[in-house]
Amino acid sequence: MTRISMQTLSRLGAGALALGGLAVWIATGEAPKGQEPAAHEAHDDGLVRLTAEQAKAAGITTAIAGPGRLIRQVRVTATVTADQDHIVHIAPRIAGVVAEARKKLGDAVAAGEVLALIDSTEVADARAEYLAARENEELARTTAAREEALWRQRISPERDYLQAKAAAAEAGIRTGRARHSLQALGLDETSVRSKSANLQRLDLRSPIAGHVIARGATRGDRLAADADAYVVADLASLSLTFPVYARDLPFVAVGKELGVSGADGRTATARVTHVGPVLDPATGAAPVVATLENPDGSWRPGDFATGTLAADAQEAALLVPEGAVVTLEGRTQVFVPVPGGYERRPVTLGRGDGTRVEVLAGLKPGDSVAAGNAFILKAEAGKGDAGHDD
Repeated sequence: MTRISMQTLSRLGAGALALGGLAVWIATGEAPKGQEPAAHEAHDDGLVRLTAEQAKAAGITTAIAGPGRLIRQVRVTATVTADQDHIVHIAPRIAGVVAEARKKLGDAVAAGEVLALIDSTEVADARAEYLAARENEELARTTAAREEALWRQRISPERDYLQAKAAAAEAGIRTGRARHSLQALGLDETSVRSKSANLQRLDLRSPIAGHVIARGATRGDRLAADADAYVVADLASLSLTFPVYARDLPFVAVGKELGVSGADGRTATARVTHVGPVLDPATGAAPVVATLENPDGSWRPGDFATGTLAADAQEAALLVPEGAVVTLEGRTQVFVPVPGGYERRPVTLGRGDGTRVEVLAGLKPGDSVAAGNAFILKAEAGKGDAGHDD
């Protein structure tokens, strides 16, 4: 009989136990106690098991959650437009025929300069009405003065004086109404009383200095009262219009400076003058307007500009690096170092500035979180979830 050494018996016993365990696993579908798969060992109860040496080799670093300041840089793409406070649409206010159009597109215009001459019967009627009202008022006042003198000399009764006084007052009212009609048409009394004035001619003037950016007046055309004969804009001050999404709006305020650059490398500084109070339902963004000073005329309406808006710093009670936050199973989570590995911790987030993010719930000040290469832990946790699903 062959003698079997104790070492051989030990090996046979270990093999039998292994075969027995395998048989139990095949029969029941469950691993024997103490022989669970490595994947389950690595991810028990949301814990990713990793030694300190393994974490160091993977480049996983940690950061401490704590208070801080959010400083967001908001990148924008803006459209350059004429400033609405420095643009004027010039209409004749009455229907008429263009007798002369003096300015062309792009021409410089001085404040008060004549752009076009309009011939209109309405202008003639308004001037004639004013001149007649003024003559009647002068006559009525002369009559009232005479009647007052006669009454005081007891030559005529007081009734004649009072009637003349009332007529003079009525004549003054009619003159005032005719004067307002002239002013509504852009006419003044001096030009109307001039003997050389053409009664039907209207001088169409620009109320501001600038440049002609649109022209609707052509010699011989008949213009409607509300038709734009010219559009004049002062291009020394322009507007930048750009959308800002809801997540960035808390960092944007009137008065903030915006550094912009054009396609050709031009740079300038604009200042925010308006933040829209309503979001566009199609884009989820609010319109923001900034004023851009343009004394040399290098910027033009229709240009595009890109820029960065440096927002005010905002205090936050608890911040973590943005790279520490992952999404697993539809939930926002971080990994917290614990003995034996890293524990998954669901968190509720608030504001962010592109570098750090505010934590509203799930952590407390002083907690340590995996920050660098946290995606490796996410991948390992995902393997564990897949193993549990199987």
